[in-house]
Amino acid sequence: MSGSFITIYLLSKRWKIEDSIIGIVACISRVAASVVYALAPSRTVYFLGPVLDMFSSAGATSLRSIASKLVKADEVGKTSSLISISEALVPVIYSPVYSKVYLSTLSTFSGAFYLISAALAVPAILIYLTLYILRRKEILESQSAESKSKENEVTRF
Repeated sequence: MSGSFITIYLLSKRWKIEDSIIGIVACISRVAASVVYALAPSRTVYFLGPVLDMFSSAGATSLRSIASKLVKADEVGKTSSLISISEALVPVIYSPVYSKVYLSTLSTFSGAFYLISAALAVPAILIYLTLYILRRKEILESQSAESKSKENEVTRF
Protein backbone atom coordinates (compact mmCIF):
# COMPACT_ATOMS: atom_id res chain seq x y z
CA MET A 1 0.00 0.00 0.00
CA SER A 2 2.77 2.44 0.88
CA GLY A 3 4.60 1.62 -2.36
CA SER A 4 1.49 2.32 -4.41
CA PHE A 5 0.93 5.58 -2.54
CA ILE A 6 4.50 6.71 -3.16
CA THR A 7 4.56 5.76 -6.80
CA ILE A 8 1.08 6.91 -7.76
CA TYR A 9 0.62 9.98 -5.59
CA LEU A 10 4.12 11.34 -5.22
CA LEU A 11 5.78 10.32 -8.46
CA SER A 12 2.80 10.76 -10.76
CA LYS A 13 0.57 13.41 -9.25
CA ARG A 14 3.02 15.56 -7.32
CA TRP A 15 6.21 15.34 -9.33
CA LYS A 16 4.58 14.71 -12.75
CA ILE A 17 6.92 11.84 -13.63
CA GLU A 18 5.86 10.02 -16.78
CA ASP A 19 4.04 6.70 -16.52
CA SER A 20 6.77 4.87 -18.41
CA ILE A 21 9.37 5.94 -15.83
CA ILE A 22 7.07 4.71 -13.06
CA GLY A 23 6.80 1.41 -14.94
CA ILE A 24 10.60 1.21 -15.12
CA VAL A 25 10.84 1.88 -11.37
CA ALA A 26 8.26 -0.85 -10.74
CA CYS A 27 10.15 -3.38 -12.88
CA ILE A 28 13.51 -2.52 -11.32
CA SER A 29 11.86 -2.94 -7.92
CA ARG A 30 10.65 -6.39 -8.99
CA VAL A 31 14.10 -7.39 -10.30
CA ALA A 32 15.88 -6.19 -7.16
CA ALA A 33 13.45 -7.98 -4.86
CA SER A 34 13.63 -11.19 -6.88
CA VAL A 35 17.42 -11.19 -6.76
CA VAL A 36 17.34 -10.61 -3.00
CA TYR A 37 14.81 -13.41 -2.54
CA ALA A 38 16.88 -15.79 -4.68
CA LEU A 39 20.30 -15.04 -3.22
CA ALA A 40 19.50 -14.16 0.41
CA PRO A 41 22.08 -15.79 2.68
CA SER A 42 19.94 -15.33 5.81
CA ARG A 43 16.37 -14.73 6.91
CA THR A 44 17.18 -11.12 7.73
CA VAL A 45 18.33 -10.40 4.19
CA TYR A 46 15.36 -12.33 2.80
CA PHE A 47 12.98 -10.03 4.67
CA LEU A 48 14.56 -7.06 2.90
CA GLY A 49 12.84 -8.31 -0.28
CA PRO A 50 9.38 -6.85 0.48
CA VAL A 51 10.93 -3.44 1.08
CA LEU A 52 12.46 -3.55 -2.39
CA ASP A 53 9.30 -5.07 -3.88
CA MET A 54 6.92 -2.41 -2.58
CA PHE A 55 7.10 -0.34 -5.77
CA SER A 56 6.41 -3.25 -8.13
CA SER A 57 2.62 -2.95 -7.82
CA ALA A 58 2.78 0.35 -9.71
CA GLY A 59 3.70 -1.51 -12.91
CA ALA A 60 0.13 -2.58 -13.61
CA THR A 61 -1.18 0.89 -12.81
CA SER A 62 1.29 2.60 -15.11
CA LEU A 63 0.52 0.09 -17.86
CA ARG A 64 -3.21 0.88 -17.62
CA SER A 65 -2.48 4.59 -17.61
CA ILE A 66 -0.25 4.39 -20.67
CA ALA A 67 -2.77 2.22 -22.50
CA SER A 68 -5.67 4.55 -21.73
CA LYS A 69 -3.69 7.49 -23.12
CA LEU A 70 -2.78 5.66 -26.33
CA VAL A 71 -6.27 4.60 -27.37
CA LYS A 72 -9.40 6.56 -28.23
CA ALA A 73 -11.88 7.26 -25.45
CA ASP A 74 -14.36 4.66 -26.74
CA GLU A 75 -11.62 2.00 -26.78
CA VAL A 76 -10.52 2.35 -23.12
CA GLY A 77 -12.94 -0.29 -21.88
CA LYS A 78 -11.77 -2.82 -24.46
CA THR A 79 -8.15 -2.10 -23.62
CA SER A 80 -8.78 -2.46 -19.88
CA SER A 81 -10.56 -5.77 -20.40
CA LEU A 82 -7.68 -7.05 -22.54
CA ILE A 83 -5.19 -6.10 -19.83
CA SER A 84 -7.39 -7.76 -17.18
CA ILE A 85 -7.64 -10.96 -19.19
CA SER A 86 -3.86 -10.99 -19.63
CA GLU A 87 -3.33 -10.46 -15.90
CA ALA A 88 -5.70 -13.33 -15.14
CA LEU A 89 -3.89 -15.68 -17.55
CA VAL A 90 -0.40 -14.98 -16.20
CA PRO A 91 -0.76 -17.18 -13.07
CA VAL A 92 -2.20 -19.99 -15.18
CA ILE A 93 0.93 -20.01 -17.32
CA TYR A 94 3.63 -19.16 -14.80
CA SER A 95 2.53 -21.21 -11.79
CA PRO A 96 3.36 -24.56 -13.44
CA VAL A 97 6.66 -23.14 -14.72
CA TYR A 98 7.62 -21.89 -11.25
CA SER A 99 6.62 -25.21 -9.70
CA LYS A 100 8.66 -27.20 -12.21
CA VAL A 101 11.74 -25.01 -11.77
CA TYR A 102 11.39 -25.08 -7.98
CA LEU A 103 11.06 -28.85 -7.83
CA SER A 104 13.94 -29.30 -10.29
CA THR A 105 16.31 -27.00 -8.42
CA LEU A 106 15.20 -27.59 -4.82
CA SER A 107 18.30 -29.55 -3.87
CA THR A 108 20.80 -27.35 -5.73
CA PHE A 109 19.45 -23.77 -5.78
CA SER A 110 15.98 -23.41 -4.26
CA GLY A 111 15.73 -19.70 -5.10
CA ALA A 112 16.14 -20.22 -8.84
CA PHE A 113 12.47 -19.64 -9.58
CA TYR A 114 12.81 -16.09 -8.25
CA LEU A 115 15.33 -15.43 -10.99
CA ILE A 116 12.62 -16.28 -13.53
CA SER A 117 10.61 -13.35 -12.18
CA ALA A 118 13.65 -11.12 -12.49
CA ALA A 119 14.31 -12.29 -16.04
CA LEU A 120 10.68 -11.71 -17.05
CA ALA A 121 10.83 -8.12 -15.78
CA VAL A 122 13.82 -7.23 -17.99
CA PRO A 123 11.84 -7.19 -21.27
CA ALA A 124 9.21 -5.06 -19.53
CA ILE A 125 11.93 -2.57 -18.60
CA LEU A 126 12.99 -2.42 -22.23
CA ILE A 127 9.40 -1.89 -23.38
CA TYR A 128 8.83 0.89 -20.86
CA LEU A 129 12.15 2.46 -21.87
CA THR A 130 11.12 2.36 -25.54
CA LEU A 131 7.78 3.97 -24.68
CA TYR A 132 9.61 6.69 -22.75
CA ILE A 133 11.99 7.40 -25.64
CA LEU A 134 9.12 7.53 -28.14
CA ARG A 135 7.14 9.87 -25.88
CA ARG A 136 10.14 12.20 -25.40
CA LYS A 137 10.70 12.24 -29.15
CA GLU A 138 7.04 13.11 -29.72
CA ILE A 139 7.20 15.95 -27.18
CA LEU A 140 10.38 17.38 -28.70
CA GLU A 141 8.89 17.27 -32.21
CA SER A 142 5.71 19.02 -31.08
CA GLN A 143 7.75 21.69 -29.27
CA SER A 144 9.93 22.32 -32.31
CA ALA A 145 6.86 22.54 -34.58
CA GLU A 146 5.26 24.96 -32.14
CA SER A 147 8.35 27.17 -31.99
CA LYS A 148 8.59 27.20 -35.80
CA SER A 149 4.98 28.32 -36.08
CA LYS A 150 5.68 31.16 -33.62
CA GLU A 151 8.74 32.23 -35.65
CA ASN A 152 6.62 32.54 -38.79
CA GLU A 153 3.93 34.49 -36.99
CA VAL A 154 3.47 38.08 -38.16
CA THR A 155 2.83 40.60 -35.44
CA ARG A 156 0.51 43.50 -36.28
CA PHE A 157 0.71 46.75 -34.42
